[in-house]
Amino acid sequence: MNLIKKGRRILVENGYTFVALKKDEIYSSTLHGIKPLMSKIFVSNDYFKDYIVIDRVIGRAAALLLIRSKVKYIHGFILSEPAKDLLEQYHIDYSYDYLVPYITNRDKNRMCSLEASVLDVDDLEQGFKIICREMIEKNK
Repeated sequence: MNLIKKGRRILVENGYTFVALKKDEIYSSTLHGIKPLMSKIFVSNDYFKDYIVIDRVIGRAAALLLIRSKVKYIHGFILSEPAKDLLEQYHIDYSYDYLVPYITNRDKNRMCSLEASVLDVDDLEQGFKIICREMIEKNK
């Protein structure tokens, strides 16, 4: 079974929000947003190097973090157009089930603040700094 299908199956059958696979390694999470990414990226900037990632929602912030971490492939059940543009700019292979104009906040009444914060950012390091700053502000 290819890793993308395996990852999708693992995610759906176990109620995960995020699954990353590489050979015999699997990282899974039930955390929402970019928390599954940040928890590993803070340990190692290139934690997701050569991983195949399956996520329920991929916005531009998540795409930026994964690209910066040298991900191999991304599948999003939902993918935002700004994330798609960034993945194409950095030549990252990807797929999705649904493409949306942007990721909304949890109340679904406006754009996700993380997506908005990096909407016009193409530089990975600058984007990472902005995301970290946003996360600190949210947790105050």
